Amino acid sequence: MPISFSELAAITVIQIFNLFLTNSIMGQLVANTNSNAQQQLLGPEHQRQCSWQPVTAQDLYFSLAIQIHMGLNGVPPERYWMKDGVSLPQDGLPPVAYLGKTRFQDIRHFFHVSTFNSPTDCPESLPCWHSKVDILLEHLQFCLQRYLVPGCNVPIDEAKILFTDRSIHITKMQNMPICQGYKFF
Repeated sequence: MPISFSELAAITVIQIFNLFLTNSIMGQLVANTNSNAQQQLLGPEHQRQCSWQPVTAQDLYFSLAIQIHMGLNGVPPERYWMKDGVSLPQDGLPPVAYLGKTRFQDIRHFFHVSTFNSPTDCPESLPCWHSKVDILLEHLQFCLQRYLVPGCNVPIDEAKILFTDRSIHITKMQNMPICQGYKFF
């Protein structure tokens, strides 16, 4: 059932976040991240001693919150763990009160949305680049259909992200600031 504007005023940012990233989705992300870390740490390039501890849902929530905060504020990541660095808006505490810098970087490195698959699992004749995020895409589509009721005057913005390598998904438009890349709506 869509949320009315009067109900929207009483909803916090965390409640909106939890509408889209439910406990079941977070459980899958936690399991896939831990599986990815375990598989990568068994590989030959990671023979060094690593202090990886399995990620919990709370760790992943904190990591995502810090990552979103970084994106919204445009503050360089190294400032987040400085003594006089950034404080998070929820309670004014620095990110280190929730997650240490090394732990944050480890979670970001091993974060995995889909189940861990080797590169040979995808046939070369099929484009399966999106299959790694299908879990989130299907859930996001379901949530948007459930909670979002657009008005009659909805503007659709488009953007292009520069990409110069080879891909069947790039678009080329001459006489534009970015003439080749991915087009988003």
